[in-house]
Amino acid sequence: YLAFVFMRLKMHYFFLGISALAFVCCEPSGNRTPASALKKPSGNSIQHAKHFGLEEREGYRLLTLCGKKNAVDTTAVFVLYDSLKPALKFNQTTYFIKVPCTRIVALSSIYSAMLAELNALKRLVAIDNVDYVNQTEIVEKHRSGQLMEVSKGPQLDIEKTLLLKPDMVLMFGMGNPEDESPPQLLKAGIPVAL
Repeated sequence: YLAFVFMRLKMHYFFLGISALAFVCCEPSGNRTPASALKKPSGNSIQHAKHFGLEEREGYRLLTLCGKKNAVDTTAVFVLYDSLKPALKFNQTTYFIKVPCTRIVALSSIYSAMLAELNALKRLVAIDNVDYVNQTEIVEKHRSGQLMEVSKGPQLDIEKTLLLKPDMVLMFGMGNPEDESPPQLLKAGIPVAL
C-alpha cells in the first residue's frame, strides 16, 4: 500500500520528501477522517493511489496514510524533515524521517524494483533475499559486495541491519507498524515504512 503510494509520487517527493501537510487526517483530537478529505499533492499526476495525504509545512512535509479496510482510520504519519526534527505529537503512529534518504533497506523485491525504476539503486544498501530479485543491476550490486542481504526467510538479521545504519527500512506489512515492525529497529530510531 505504502509502496504503491511512493511509486506514484514524483521522485523528489519520495527521496527529497522520504526527501516519505496542514493535514486533515491526523489531528490530535481524533483519528477518523474520510479519505476523501485528505489533501493530495498539487501539480502531480497521481491518478490511482488513494487514502493518503501529502502537504508541505514550514521545514517539513507530512505524509499521512489512511484506511485499513474502511478507508477512514489513520494508519501512519511520516514527518519528512530536511534539517531540524520538528517537535510534533500525534495520536497515530508517527515516524520522523530525515530526508533525503541515502541508505535504504528494502525487505521486498517489489521495493527494490521500484527503486530501480526511479534510478535510485545507489541508495539501496540491503535487500531481504537476493534469490527473489530479477533486476540484473541489483544482483550485480550484491555480487560485488555493495549490497547486503539481511534476510533469507521471515527472520530479519537485526544486527546486520543495525550495522548498516539505514535512513529507513521498507518492509511488507498489513498496516500496523507498531505490531509488525521489529522493535529493535524502532528502539534504535530507524523508521520502518510498511
